[in-house]
Amino acid sequence: MKWTNERPDYWVSGQYAVRKVTTVDRPNIHSFEVVGRPEDFMRDKVHDTLRQAQDACAWDAGIRSAVADAPPMSRAQKETIAAIFSLGRRERRAERQRTAKPARAVAGIVRRRLSDAVRSHDDALHEWNAMVERDPMLRVRIGDAEDVFRWALEFDCGCTEERVGSTDDPQSLLKDSDTNPSTGKRLPAGEYRCASAHDIPTLPLRRFASWDRFTRRYRDVEPVACPEQWLFLGQDWWDAHRCSEGHWVHDWDATLSCGHTVTVTGRQTDWTPDHYRDRVSDDRLAQMRAELSGETCSELDDKLLAAGWPQFGHLLDCKLCPIVRKAVAYEPLGWLIPPAPRARSQKSPKERMQARLRAAERETQRLRVELRALEDHTD
Repeated sequence: MKWTNERPDYWVSGQYAVRKVTTVDRPNIHSFEVVGRPEDFMRDKVHDTLRQAQDACAWDAGIRSAVADAPPMSRAQKETIAAIFSLGRRERRAERQRTAKPARAVAGIVRRRLSDAVRSHDDALHEWNAMVERDPMLRVRIGDAEDVFRWALEFDCGCTEERVGSTDDPQSLLKDSDTNPSTGKRLPAGEYRCASAHDIPTLPLRRFASWDRFTRRYRDVEPVACPEQWLFLGQDWWDAHRCSEGHWVHDWDATLSCGHTVTVTGRQTDWTPDHYRDRVSDDRLAQMRAELSGETCSELDDKLLAAGWPQFGHLLDCKLCPIVRKAVAYEPLGWLIPPAPRARSQKSPKERMQARLRAAERETQRLRVELRALEDHTD
């Protein structure tokens, strides 16, 4: 990889960026942090030397290149890999059956019958088998049918849906979550999406709670003619916003005060969260109020004006908050393929005789107590 010292204590190479930092636990020693990286970067992010940080980036890039260049797997290869994973799970499955414990109550969620509102077990198993037939790697990503546990969940909107997991512990319902429909990333723990249509409530703007990381991306030159999806904004708008010269940009991932994440795209490489503007000047705000008065002012415009028109304000109007749900009730529906009943161990003749002796001793003790009570009564 070819590295460029883009500015003091800051090196870049493609989508990777490394900067010199001082960590809290080592205030007098510099470290080198990989700050620009793919989301699932597979190496340590902080290193003792610049060379170590750059080598970590090179290793990560090499793995990604090898995966991208690898030919697609055949069905036989997928089934072989799935079978290998299945062998490992078989041992854990046996251990799970030996150490089964009573389920603990789940804070904030009650257990009640919900199975009448979801599909039958046979339908669920039939659909699972059909999905595995189409994609054998599903057994790698999720597990075998013996490892899939079904739950019925009632959400705070009143709807009931089915979810699957890898454990029969109801505590997992507080840790699991659905995915963000826009990014495919996991929602915060315990948040689910309801498939039913509901009215979308009006909620206040959020704020940026943290700026988490950025990803470097090369922005290619865009055509002079306005693309069809932007025609409603006009050619003049496109002329002002299109990329006329290719360059690197940073896409920043941030967390809102509600806990949901958003991505601020296309920032210049020298932009940092310190440059974020939480409101415009009073004069500019007054001018915008005048420009947006009347029918041209949308509900979002009203909220932005009330907040001082913060930068990236459209992202502060969280699109996930109105659609996420919390579970208020659950019912365990069982494993897709239930575990085989444990074989009862056969007792030896000696063990059977000892059991009979213990039962006789208990009966003798009971009779002595009754006899003593009769003697006390006659006296």
